[in-house]
Amino acid sequence: MKEMLFFIVVGFLLFGFAIFYEVNLAELPFSGQYFIYTVDNSGRSKIQITEDDAQGLLSATNVVLGEGYLFDIEKVSIEETLDYFDAEIISSCRIGDLLVKNCFSSRLNEHVIQGEKKVNLQIAITCDCIKIGYPLILDSF
Repeated sequence: MKEMLFFIVVGFLLFGFAIFYEVNLAELPFSGQYFIYTVDNSGRSKIQITEDDAQGLLSATNVVLGEGYLFDIEKVSIEETLDYFDAEIISSCRIGDLLVKNCFSSRLNEHVIQGEKKVNLQIAITCDCIKIGYPLILDSF
């Protein structure tokens, strides 16, 4: 009886973890360039970039305004990106060769309001790369 109760409790804990698990861009399984938008003690904004230790860069910084990721479109598709985040496309626009998609993922915690809808993942697609930002891309596309 005790063993059955133990497995039931562990099962509920794992289920709860799966439901409330939040991803961040530092954990992406894609190879590319990870960056965070930060603010230093004097109030100046800064972009920190890494290709090696994304999680370390994120945990070493105190004030993070957002995260971003840049990867080769030949290695990762927009569909893979949306699937990874379980994201829904809220709006899209095209500016010349640039396609920008504003999305929402319940797996990401922060968001901004666009119109009356929540947005927390912005994806910019060019002919050779995909750039994503959480909650938005805070530098140039």
